[in-house]
Amino acid sequence: MNTSEPVLFDTISARGGYRIGLLTLNRPEALHALDLVMVQSIARQMQRWQRSKKVVAVVMQGAGDRAFSAGGDLRQLHASMTSDGDQRYEYADQFFLAEYLNILNLHRFTKPLIAWGNGLLMGGGLGLYLGASHRIVTPNVQMAWPEVRIGLFPDVMGSWYLSRLPEPLGHWLGMTGSALNDADAKAAGLADYRIEHSSRHSVIEDLRRLRWGDNRAVNHYEVRRCLQQAEQDHPSSTERWWPLVQPQVSACMDETGMLQPPLATTGIDNPQALAWFEKGWRQYREGCPASIRLVQEQIRLGRLRAQGEVMAMELEMAWQCTRSADFAEGIRGRLLERDKPPVWTESAVPEVSRERVKQMLASPWSEDQHPFRQFLRQWERG
Repeated sequence: MNTSEPVLFDTISARGGYRIGLLTLNRPEALHALDLVMVQSIARQMQRWQRSKKVVAVVMQGAGDRAFSAGGDLRQLHASMTSDGDQRYEYADQFFLAEYLNILNLHRFTKPLIAWGNGLLMGGGLGLYLGASHRIVTPNVQMAWPEVRIGLFPDVMGSWYLSRLPEPLGHWLGMTGSALNDADAKAAGLADYRIEHSSRHSVIEDLRRLRWGDNRAVNHYEVRRCLQQAEQDHPSSTERWWPLVQPQVSACMDETGMLQPPLATTGIDNPQALAWFEKGWRQYREGCPASIRLVQEQIRLGRLRAQGEVMAMELEMAWQCTRSADFAEGIRGRLLERDKPPVWTESAVPEVSRERVKQMLASPWSEDQHPFRQFLRQWERG
């Protein structure tokens, strides 16, 4: 195995002569940011493991202790989108399509898929994680959809997940980019188990010793029992913050589903929860106004649509955002030139017109030319 590859694929022996696949994101210097090559290689390998009679489960993880994945490779996206020539959007279009096809396949993966969510767990990396059937978070996880800060939107099924959270949690996460800790992530249904990161290797050893067989339903049951026991043996003691700030956030949401920053932050006694609340509002004020409005709409639309339709809608939104000045400007100001904050097309949320939002939601393709829908039809046929 070439340990310099950005994604490492391996298998380890398991009881009964079976194997467990190990998928390790391996760009620690870039916090395991995902590029097109990585996404495509993950998709190919997951299909191989799905077909293999020997591989009974897969574990996804990030190398090191800092991150599962901080999201997509924004530097590469920015370089392509700001290059000269008619093909400057080609890489971004290929990346987003590959990303959604990969997520589609993850949701069809029938074997236990265990995701170890440690450290930064954001954006496209969060989409990868949420596609797993068994989702672990550790005490130092930071789970977030921070895309409004770069002129994008919570993608890779953010519309689906945020719209199904209790109000106003989905609006708060999407519009502010706030990060959930492990306790709030599990309570929200975005994670299944809270386990200390230091126990990762022992948990994998426990998985190897399970009574594996050819019955996948039984295998899923055995994995659940194993991880529930690990949660009891290696518990996290993190306290929840969301219940402490939820009344204040609810008071800030109007009847249209838009958050309005408060004049003062009072009534929160827990210092950590208060700091989280205040940071969220700072990020809201710094975020892209058009992206914040887009979050409002994608939550409204996302709750009405099936998963496949949500993916098709978000691919259309990604196409539009890629061609919007705000996306490239957001990457520049937040990542490449951090001393020069982004200058957004609109300076405040009320300035974003209905026509602008409608344009950002418009499909650039006819129904029969949509690059995702042909795969979606195959998926629905099974």
